[in-house]
Amino acid sequence: MVDLLALVATGSRKSVNDAYRAKKKQFSVSVASVYKKLNGVETEVSRQMLCQTALKMAEVVQQLAPRRKPLLPGYRVKIIDGNHLAATEHRIEELRTIGGGPLPGHALVVLEPDRMLVTTCFPAKMGTPRSEVCCPKCCRR
Repeated sequence: MVDLLALVATGSRKSVNDAYRAKKKQFSVSVASVYKKLNGVETEVSRQMLCQTALKMAEVVQQLAPRRKPLLPGYRVKIIDGNHLAATEHRIEELRTIGGGPLPGHALVVLEPDRMLVTTCFPAKMGTPRSEVCCPKCCRR
């Protein structure tokens, strides 16, 4: 699953279905099963994938010469920004005649601009009201 998502995230493939077709010989399950598995993955798994990758990338960035002047010398600057993911055109049949779309997904993302590295994110499941999307204490580290 991680390999499929990596192909999509890096732009190597345009969709999970496209990535599945490219790697079909590696799977003994149908594409429907792949999507069913993806739909069951908790948001914390996605968050941890990003956080753990960021830890490794931070080491790489540390070894590189700084390319930019620090925003606030002596401080670790973090910028938090929210994202409101748009509803897609791929709607279930029962919703196709209704004008309003399903509630979109939400995500809060933490960027460290001095390293130009996203270090954590807080995704919410599709349909989570904005009022329930919050930023836990761990982004204040």
